[in-house]
Amino acid sequence: MKKVWMLLLCAVLALGLAACGGDKKEEAQTSDYTYEIAFLTPSTEISIDDEDRMEAVWNGVRQFAEENEKTYKYYEAEANTSKAQLSKIDDAVEAGAKVLVAAGPEVEKAIAEAQKKHKDVKFIYLDGSLDDVAKNSITLRFHPLQAGFLSGYGAVVEGLDNLGYLADGKSTESVAYGYGFLQGANEAASRFGRYAVIRYDYGSKDAGEAEITKTAKAWYDDGTRAIFTHGGDVFAAVKAEAEKEDKIVIASNASKDYSKTVITSARKCYEEVTAAQLQAAFDGTFQGGKSVFMSVKNDGVGLDMKKSKFQYFNQDMYKDIYKELAKGDVKVLDEKDAKSVDDLVKAKWMYYIRIDQE
Repeated sequence: MKKVWMLLLCAVLALGLAACGGDKKEEAQTSDYTYEIAFLTPSTEISIDDEDRMEAVWNGVRQFAEENEKTYKYYEAEANTSKAQLSKIDDAVEAGAKVLVAAGPEVEKAIAEAQKKHKDVKFIYLDGSLDDVAKNSITLRFHPLQAGFLSGYGAVVEGLDNLGYLADGKSTESVAYGYGFLQGANEAASRFGRYAVIRYDYGSKDAGEAEITKTAKAWYDDGTRAIFTHGGDVFAAVKAEAEKEDKIVIASNASKDYSKTVITSARKCYEEVTAAQLQAAFDGTFQGGKSVFMSVKNDGVGLDMKKSKFQYFNQDMYKDIYKELAKGDVKVLDEKDAKSVDDLVKAKWMYYIRIDQE
């Protein structure tokens, strides 16, 4: 009898080890349970380990689900195509999804079609837009202009008077972050009686690690103390160079790896917004059929002050300028107001900073 009990115990332990071992990502993709919350990623290449938008939204899903005892799963499309993405959405619905979360322009076509096909499922779509938002869907677009402003403002208040902005190509988003950064730096310089120099380069989508590193090294060697980055590859390359040079990096979009060189992130508040929308989806306050613009007015963007390494620019200073932006006391111009950086300088009278365009 004793031998029988020992055999049973070994069998139970073996099953437990099989359930707990292995790769977490693989388990999440192959488990057979029913899942109330689904998160769609555009492809296996653009997924929850991107250290950017997808990972941040997934963290918001996990946070809400675990705090509210909801089942959840992410679904990776096999290819970055609407057909592959729709197939995964169908799988999620078949597996019991009541709410589907997605993010980014890559899935726009798939979400537009799926919201009409699966009318009993609520769709939460971040960082994207739909021509027709169905009653079971909500889209949430973020305002990087204000996040950029706060990063420039904080950097100059901190005493960083030689700065740079380097992106991964010119786009609506990179222009918004850049315009905001310049205006924030100028605002702080004018208030605190300072003067700042800013190197400004939209870079290129085709720039490889070597080219980005070369630019960062040249800037740091020439006196730049901190570089504000846009784009995951740009951030990674600049951060690596900053670690060698003992200089500073400012990240964008989502909270990044906080090594000793990363002073803050100008972020879209993906985690908080995702969790709040999931709460609404389950408590009956979901505002379907709407496209919501996330800004400082509804806590949609800001700096990651919890992880920031500022020494002088403190929480009170941050709250003060944040409130001014939210009230509209400080106007931040965008690409519609000024078609170029030169136009921006003239429109805002930005004469407390010198901008060196690459």
